[in-house]
Amino acid sequence: MIAKVVLTLTIASLATAAPQLFDSPAPARFNQRASGLNQNQVVTSVISTLQPAIAAAVAQALRGSSLGSSSRPSGASGAGSGSAFAGSNATPAKYNYEYKVANDNTQTYITQAEERDGLEVKGTYSYVDPTGAIVTVNYTAGELGYQESRER
Repeated sequence: MIAKVVLTLTIASLATAAPQLFDSPAPARFNQRASGLNQNQVVTSVISTLQPAIAAAVAQALRGSSLGSSSRPSGASGAGSGSAFAGSNATPAKYNYEYKVANDNTQTYITQAEERDGLEVKGTYSYVDPTGAIVTVNYTAGELGYQESRER
């Protein structure tokens, strides 16, 4: 039974692809001149058909996203104060991690430490650059953007 289905699909695919394989003209249903449609008409038709559904989806997303100015975090909130989450049901993220990799065989030496409290992230990482120098990057990220400093 499965073999019959596969054989039928293969024959149908070859029949559809035959005009392309042998450079014969496309059937009239695919020919723009024969059907009287041009690309602009097709695009306009698709857009006008989809526009109400897209508008409804966007409106629903905006209603549920709480993007109003009252729930947006203010840029001057203190790190870790939680006040930036006043209009949110989300729990402010808080974590602290550190890892180190030291492999003498591959000469890989990497360290990283990072901590996050709410919207503020602070961290540092080090690596050995191609010249053999140890590069240490200290960074902070939060509502006011991303800043980093590098030391060799």
